[in-house]
Amino acid sequence: MCDIQSFKIDDTPKRIIDLILTSFRQHCKDPVTKDFVSFKYGQIQVHKADYIFLAFSNKFTRTGKPITTVCGFLLLQHLKLQNEAYIDVVCSSSKGGIGGKLIKQAEHFAKNDLRCSVIKLSALSHVLQYYKKKA
Repeated sequence: MCDIQSFKIDDTPKRIIDLILTSFRQHCKDPVTKDFVSFKYGQIQVHKADYIFLAFSNKFTRTGKPITTVCGFLLLQHLKLQNEAYIDVVCSSSKGGIGGKLIKQAEHFAKNDLRCSVIKLSALSHVLQYYKKKA
């Protein structure tokens, strides 16, 4: 089971960005590249996103040490002038509909917290049918 937590980009702890970077290839398939999420000159460069939604699970080793596993993530832009939210990237290779859960949580956040009237998303051609079913 994975929990979902959102972070404002400027307030995202470095360990969260590190978790996303180390699990990037596992969750994001080509042609999504690490250009969307990277460190450059010590600063977080998360494309144009304003928020990160991270799906994760916490487990413990036999010695009690916590281990956080990334189940997926979503990057969200808040386009204030247009009163819109834009889902920039959704990456999840986990079973259990984690990508859909991330999208639902981002939609809820955009409508209720950001008060956006429109939520947009662009999709790669190989996942277009998935999003059409959700519309």
